[in-house]
Amino acid sequence: MSSLQALDTNYILALTDPRPEASEKARAVMDPFVEPVVPCIAYGESWHGLCRGRPDKTAKKRKKFDEYIVPMRVLWLDQETLKRFHDLSWTLARKGNPLPGNDVWIAALCLQHDAMLITNDSDFKHVPGLEIRNW
Repeated sequence: MSSLQALDTNYILALTDPRPEASEKARAVMDPFVEPVVPCIAYGESWHGLCRGRPDKTAKKRKKFDEYIVPMRVLWLDQETLKRFHDLSWTLARKGNPLPGNDVWIAALCLQHDAMLITNDSDFKHVPGLEIRNW
């Protein structure tokens, strides 16, 4: 079992959904005994998505982001991540399962930090060694 649970972009957007039933359903997926972390790529993608549109329409989502996501530890890229990104990109391409670049970065960070990824993106199933919790 992984020592961390990393949040994918689609999961972060569900957590920050202003509808209580949606965000509560998403929060129920997290294991309360495993530290949640945010890959820096998912953090940036999510914030970008939350800031698009009129500020009056996105204010509630940004408030939830500040409440739930900002306090979490962020997994940052380093030289080890760069090596894992390269190896993973190459492996997936050779197997005929290339992923979008940002997804490879997220997967590389999860593998590097022994983090399970909470996502509903089925493309991640092609990443060897990546533990996934679908929500």
